[in-house]
Amino acid sequence: MSGILPVIPFFCNQSNPSIINRYKGRSIWVVKQGMESYDTIKALADYDMYDFMYRNRDDFRRPVIDLLRTLQA
Repeated sequence: MSGILPVIPFFCNQSNPSIINRYKGRSIWVVKQGMESYDTIKALADYDMYDFMYRNRDDFRRPVIDLLRTLQA
């Protein structure tokens, strides 16, 4: 064993339940979902990813909004 804990972060609380349950059913995976994912990254890496995503949310949204506008035309 490598001693590495396999953690899967699902940052959304609305992830497909069948996918979540598939990974939860495997004993080697630790599944974190929603805010628990961000809290885990903060605890393990001392990095506030939630704050980073929040501060940059407009930059992340802009390409999606631009794409939707081109599809609408």
